[in-house]
Amino acid sequence: MDQMGKIADISKWQGNVNWSEAAKELDLVILRASCGTSEDAKYERNVNACIENSIPFGAYHYVKAGTAADAVKEAQVFLKVTAAKKRKPAFYIADIEYEAQTKTTTEAVCVAFLQALRDGGCEKIGLYINTRYNWAGKAIGMCDIMWIPHWGKNDGNVPDDKYKSSHPHDLWQYTSKGSLAGVSGRVDLNLLTGTKPLSYFVGSGQNGEEKLKEENPMFTNLEFAAFCLAVYAAKWVYWYGTCGYKCTTSRYNSKKNQYPAHYTAARESGYKKDIAEGRMCADCVGLIKAFFWLSGKLDGTSKYGANNCPDVSANGMYKKCVKTGPISTIPDIPGLIVWKSGHIGVYVGDGYTVEMKGFNYDCVKAKVTAGKWTNWGQLPASMLNYVSGEVAGVVFKLGDRTLAKGDKGEDVTELQEILVGLGYNLGTYGTAKNGVDGDFGTKTLNAVKAFQTANGLTVNGTVDAATVKALKPAVEPEPAPTPVEEQPTFAVGTKIVEITTGSVNARIGDSQKYDTTGYVQKGDKFEWVATSPTTGWHAIRMEKRICWVSPNYSKVVVV
Repeated sequence: MDQMGKIADISKWQGNVNWSEAAKELDLVILRASCGTSEDAKYERNVNACIENSIPFGAYHYVKAGTAADAVKEAQVFLKVTAAKKRKPAFYIADIEYEAQTKTTTEAVCVAFLQALRDGGCEKIGLYINTRYNWAGKAIGMCDIMWIPHWGKNDGNVPDDKYKSSHPHDLWQYTSKGSLAGVSGRVDLNLLTGTKPLSYFVGSGQNGEEKLKEENPMFTNLEFAAFCLAVYAAKWVYWYGTCGYKCTTSRYNSKKNQYPAHYTAARESGYKKDIAEGRMCADCVGLIKAFFWLSGKLDGTSKYGANNCPDVSANGMYKKCVKTGPISTIPDIPGLIVWKSGHIGVYVGDGYTVEMKGFNYDCVKAKVTAGKWTNWGQLPASMLNYVSGEVAGVVFKLGDRTLAKGDKGEDVTELQEILVGLGYNLGTYGTAKNGVDGDFGTKTLNAVKAFQTANGLTVNGTVDAATVKALKPAVEPEPAPTPVEEQPTFAVGTKIVEITTGSVNARIGDSQKYDTTGYVQKGDKFEWVATSPTTGWHAIRMEKRICWVSPNYSKVVVV
């Protein structure tokens, strides 16, 4: 089972629970919504608090009905109460223990109640039942969840397995005398005992293996760790008060007004460089929020508060953790958080962390022992499903991140293939006879600088958004219009322009800032019209129109 925190069931009898404290220990709570024909006096308060504190919850109804007809009426009360609140429960349970349910009436009551829930659109339904289990008959087969109380010693501790019920079940209520932070008295505590993981109980649907609702997916700790590694590889930068946003002038001005102590004049040039390079930004806790608010995608659309991730500080996020410990005891579980007062990072496995360290450092990957972390924590089940497995590798396409010397990956390979296709020499290394090896070295650096020089870009050897924008049109032809099929003949002594690289865009002006008007192929020859004295681009006559081609992919010759 993937449970690490507590599972409690709560009703009005626990009074006003301090849910911010309870959240530190809870993986899941089952709230009493109603009893007989009345709503539980604390249900609405408890639901609102669970939402506020990101605690997943199910609901149960204490059934008093002694007939099938009365059971249907009570089920309708249950449905009305749970539908009227800000969020519906993840599952619905009928509590069968009242004296009205006799050996002759229990099956009819259970079947009628469960069928009314199913007819009302409830996806996951079940029974809380013990001594009446053998009386429930075919109602057992209608259940998605079986919840059985069997207390054994009932001293608040988890008893030996010998105290479990012999009946098949998914939830075991093992004590009525448990303790829970935020509750002054005793509380019922439960354990997962079947094959269903915790993610089944906090999501939707009847199949524990299915994906949760698309609008609120349950991400795993492995996805979280992979995202943080991708952020590190993509070279996100540290901007205080940001959560995975694009660096822009308007955002800089906004944050400067909001946090003048952080956005000082001495740092202005650094922020402007981040803007010019099209970087993404976050602060320390903003890295965590970015994962959830971007729905786990570097290029996702940010949605404030999405996926049960609250807008809290680093210390506030640590307080959300359901299990914590001193940093010296951190288990090798990717997706745990590491913390010291005022600062937070993410453990990504194999002894490493990723953090947005500060303006002078940006995103850093380092050994956990290299930081000054004091504690680790596990985020609640409402935010992450902690599973076993390996963290997926990071794969980038050209344009996903800013590239520089020393980078490796498929996007570097794509860059090199384009450069080679444009005629740049990348040397030979081992089996990479044309220099395409996915490793951004000196030859690639020189080729990038040459391309930037030829295209009027800032010459820094960094493949930023502007460079990618210039690279791709050079090798990706647009589909229309159709290229010239028949080449004209020229008189001897005529000056012409010959295309030297395959599939080159022809434009309406003498630089890449102008729109394309077609494309030409290697070996095509056109009448030379003029050469721009400022950009060196050549004007050609293509059919009945004048177009321009880059001198990097063409040459002027005399036939």
